[in-house]
Amino acid sequence: MLARETGEAGRNIGWFEELTRVESRDHFESRLIAENFTYLQDASPAARVRAYDWLRARGRAPAKYDPLGPAKDRAAAIEAAVSEAARAAAESVPATQPAQHTGDSP
Repeated sequence: MLARETGEAGRNIGWFEELTRVESRDHFESRLIAENFTYLQDASPAARVRAYDWLRARGRAPAKYDPLGPAKDRAAAIEAAVSEAARAAAESVPATQPAQHTGDSP
C-alpha cells in the first residue's frame, strides 16, 4: 500500500527520514515527485518501471521516456523534461519592474 501511494520512493527505507523534514502537503508531494524522478535513472529496470508508472499516473512522467529503453534515450528524455520544467518555472515567475520615481515624494 505504501509503495502504491509513494511510488518507488516508498520502497526505500532511507527515504522515510525525508518525512521528518516535510513542511506541508505540497512540499511532501514535491519531494515524492523528485524522489521518483531520481529513480528513473536507477540501474534496476524494475525500479525505473515502478517510478515511471507512479509518475505517469500523476501526469508527471517525462515525454518519450521508456523505462526499458536504451540508457542514452532515457537520459535524453529526462534532460528534456528537466529543461522544460525549468523553462516553465522561469515563465511563471512574474517579471519585476523597477520602481518608478515620479519626483512628487521626498
